[in-house]
Formats: sequence, C-alpha cells, structure tokens
Amino acid sequence: LIAPLLKPEDFYWQAHQAIYRTVLELWEKGRPPDLIVVADRLEELQLLQAIGGRVYLSELIGSVTTTTSVEYYAQIVKKKATLRALIEAGKAVTELGYREEEELEEVLDRAEETIFSISRFGTKPGYHLISEFIHEHISNLEKLHRDPERRTVTGLSTGFRKFDEMTAGLQPSDLIVIAGRPAMGKCLRGDQRILDPSTGALVPIARFTEKEDKTVLALGEDYKLVPAPVIRALDSGLQPTYRVVTSSGREIVVTANHPFLTLKGWRELHELRPGDRIATPRRLPAFGTKHVPAHRAKLLGYLLGDGALGRSSVLFTNKNPKIIEEFKACVEAFPCATTCQARVTASGTITLRVIKDEIERRRVIEEFKHLVRAGLQAKGLSLRRLSLKLGFSTSNVQRWFKTSSLPRDDRLLMEIQRELDIQLPIEALSHARRNDLNSVAKWLRELGLLGRRAEEKYIPDEVFTWDRESLRLFLNRLFACDGSLYAGRRLYGLSFSSTSKELAKGVQHLLLRFGILTKLRGKRVRHHGGERTVWEVEARDLRNIQRFVQEIGIYGAEDRVRLVLEALERRGSYNMNIDTIPLEAESSLSWRDLNLLIDYPANHDHHMGQRGLSRDKLEK
Repeated sequence: LIAPLLKPEDFYWQAHQAIYRTVLELWEKGRPPDLIVVADRLEELQLLQAIGGRVYLSELIGSVTTTTSVEYYAQIVKKKATLRALIEAGKAVTELGYREEEELEEVLDRAEETIFSISRFGTKPGYHLISEFIHEHISNLEKLHRDPERRTVTGLSTGFRKFDEMTAGLQPSDLIVIAGRPAMGKCLRGDQRILDPSTGALVPIARFTEKEDKTVLALGEDYKLVPAPVIRALDSGLQPTYRVVTSSGREIVVTANHPFLTLKGWRELHELRPGDRIATPRRLPAFGTKHVPAHRAKLLGYLLGDGALGRSSVLFTNKNPKIIEEFKACVEAFPCATTCQARVTASGTITLRVIKDEIERRRVIEEFKHLVRAGLQAKGLSLRRLSLKLGFSTSNVQRWFKTSSLPRDDRLLMEIQRELDIQLPIEALSHARRNDLNSVAKWLRELGLLGRRAEEKYIPDEVFTWDRESLRLFLNRLFACDGSLYAGRRLYGLSFSSTSKELAKGVQHLLLRFGILTKLRGKRVRHHGGERTVWEVEARDLRNIQRFVQEIGIYGAEDRVRLVLEALERRGSYNMNIDTIPLEAESSLSWRDLNLLIDYPANHDHHMGQRGLSRDKLEK
C-alpha cells in the first residue's frame, strides 16, 4: 500500500530512512520484513547499532497499535516531507532574488524549476495483478497482427515522420503532453550552414537530421563558445522563413521562433524589431586539421583573386613581379604543368596561361616506355602477348611505343602494372595525356571552380577544413590580389573586394576564425557603361588591422603594410564601430566620471548616436 507513496528520504531521521530502505529491499526480494529478518539485514549492513539496535526496532513495532491506518500514517509522513522541501525551496528562491548580476529570465526559470521540483518527488510505480490488464493487451496485439498493411505507426500520427518512427504515433492514454523549455530550440532553413568545430567544415543543417554524430559551437554560461554535441535534430517540415541581416553584413535564414541573444536575454525573432541589438561572435575558435601543400593554398588564393577560370584555359593577371614569379612556381609544383605568357599591357600588367609542360610530359612518356620494355623483358613477354592479356589489339599497344600516346585511363595503367609487376608513375601519366586537361585545371574541376565567372567564384567546402597555416597562406595570397591596406589623413582601413557575394561572405567567415572583425557591404559601381554590385569586406580600426597583419599579412606588399601601421599608430584612433556596447547596457557611472576615467574632458560628447560606446573605449 505505501511502497508507491513513500521514499526512504521522506523520513526526517536517518535511522528511520535506513529501516524503511531495508524493509523495501527485503519486500522487493520476496522476503518477509519481520523483526528478525530486518534486524539481521541491518546488522549485515553494519547499521543495526546506528539505528538503536534490536531494542529500538521492538519499540517501533510496539508503538503501532493497529495496521489498518498504515496508509493514513504514510500520508502524514509524505506531507511533512513535502513541507520540509517547500521550506528549502523557499530559501533557495530567496537567495536567487539577491543575484542581480544574472539575467531576470534565467532567475525566473530557475525559481520555477525549484518550486516545480517539489511536485516531482519520485515514487516507485505501483504493482498490479497481470489479470487486471492482460486481456486488454492481448486484444491490442491481435488487432495489430490482423492489420494487413503492417503499419509502423499504430497510433495517431503527429505529422513528424521521425517522431512517429520513435513513438509509433500517439497511443490512447489519459493525457499526452509534449513540452520543452522555451527559447531553447533552434530552427533554421535546411541549407543554412553550421560550423563543425571538430573539422572546421560548414555543414548544412539539413544533414544534422541524419544519424551520424555532429558537433557545433554552443554558448556556455560564461558566454564563451565551446564545442558541444548535437543531441537531436528534427526536420520540422515546411515553415515560413525570414532572412536576418546584421549591420556587419552577416545573415541567416530562420523561422519566427528562432532565438537570438539580447541584453534582455534570449528573444525569438518575432519579438525583435529592426534596429534591435543581438549578440554575434567576436571570434570563431575553430580550425580544421587538414594540412595541404603550401603551393596549393597559395595558388587557390591567387586564382580566386586575379584568376580567370575558363573551361578551355586558366589565366592569371597581375603586375607585381614578385607575385608573378611565385605564381609560376606554384603552377610548376603540379605534375606536368607550367605557364606561358599570354599578353603584356603597356602598364606592365602580365597575363599568364596555365598549360601542360611539354618537356615534362615527354619525359614522363619516355619513362613509361622504358618501364614497360623492362617489364616485358623481365617477364619474357612480347607486345602481342601483353595485348592479348589486356584485351587490346597489338596495333594499339604498339602505338604507345611509336607515338606519344598513352593508355586511355588509369585502370588500364594499373592492369599493366599488375601484368608486368612494375611500378608506374600513374599520377604523372594521368596528367600527361595529350587531350586531357592540365593538372591545375583538373584540380579546379574537383573543387567545383573550373568554368566559373568572377561573380560565381566561392571558397570551396574543402578549404574550411584546412588547418590554421594553410588558411593563413590562402588568405594572404587572396588579399595580395583583391585586398588593399590604406591610410590617409581621414580614411584608413583594410578591405577585400569581389563581384562575388559568396566569396566575400566566405572571406568574412575565415577572418573571424582569426579573431578579425569586419563588415560586409555591397556598393554599386560603374562597369562598361552600366552598373554592377561589388562586395567589400572591410575593417577600419587599428586593433583588427594589426591582428590581420600579425596573423595573415599581404604577400608582395610588406613595405606598404609597415607604412600603414606606422601611420595608424601615430594617429592612435580605433574608431571601432562594429564592436560596440549598446546604450541599454547601463552603468552606475555618470558620463562625467567615465570621461575622467579614460582621460577625456569632463564635458566630452562621445557622439554615440545609435551605436553605443566601442569596446576599446570602455576597456580603458
């Protein structure tokens, strides 16, 4: 009668807790919980003397005049335990009321949880005779067995496929409540990409509904981003979505109930208005682990900057001799690839074309012929016997030795290796075929870039998985082409320009991994008698420019970088208008006291407008 109602912790005295716990243990094992058995078990647990010995057990039994009211006695114990818990909860809630440094919403949530926990005093389930419910369950099983469709959803479908698979639908019961803490779930459009901090990859959130493990960056209690596993992701079906764009140019497509962090705590999108301030990361602490050869990282930066990635040929245009020479070296690091000069303008701008290196190509072909002849001689085979083994006509095989042609694919090369027991330079041979693309063009095709126009360029998915040094080289050479660093009397800053918005967004994201805050904006410019949009990623403050120079730099512009930094340091101004503290973040200091603390005139007007004070100014 009382096992489902009372827990050992409901008793106030520890001695009574130990006695009741022992009685429950014996009862569950089917042993009689009488005086002798209970005393023996307490003695085995070395608790008998602590509770007062056999004498106290006898006194307890003797103090109970009748067992007919045992259920009522249990309710008295439960009531007293609940009241004690309520007193403790009241103390905890009172203490929460003095935590002014915490967000009000969070304090209220914790207070609610403290009170609600009292009603969740865990009790063990009651026991019933099988005869009371076996007939109902047998009827349900027979009904399912007779179902000709063998449906997996036997209850009421919710419309959420994966939820139905886990629950078989909503089954008949007294009450079904599906609930969760408010403002904790995120809902983004399926194509929105999420950073996986374990690999550096940007993964579409639609893939998170798959069963494989995923990791994301989550905001900890200290407001720092930390890696955290995704417990569960669900496809919520078709929903209205909205594009949210910040003043720094970052954007995301979400549903109306997606939460954003504000100074007043988490707020869903439908609660926000244009101009409201939301938190965005100042750094993305995540780099990939994939290290790529330096010549590949550099070459990709050059080609995404000043490259023309046509299907018929790959071109590169620049006028800096230092950059031109390094570009040639990067191309020649690829198998059978080199460059030739396509044209030179009057201003000294040079255009290079990536082509096959004919000298290297002939050398690879001659090496192939030599290795095959040596293999034939070692095996005692003729060309005719080899052609029969390969399933080719003798004339086709003879052509490999009389001309500069090669086997048509790599699988055939591997068959020749196996038949002759030789080691062929298969990668070099695959790039030496006359009518195939050169190795640089093949690489660009693998990355999905070959044939893309300037406004269609983007940073390939693979790049986001590169390690820190590979990304540094890539960005360094990219800025060497389409980046600029300048300082004048009134204007100064760092910028990267491109007609491709996707490329600019990728650059802004990668800079954030290095802790470099930038703004992305589009501007209309004249172009061939018309107009087009150019996308610019820019930073106009000393701190981020210094960090860029220290972490990344610009190849071929070292002298200009040094002069700009000297000019900025002399000026000593930060002018950070993208990392500001909102006006709503009030302080007990007056403006006069604040000005005196940061060595400003007492009556200085900071002209914040709607921006607020910069973080650098407040750090003073």
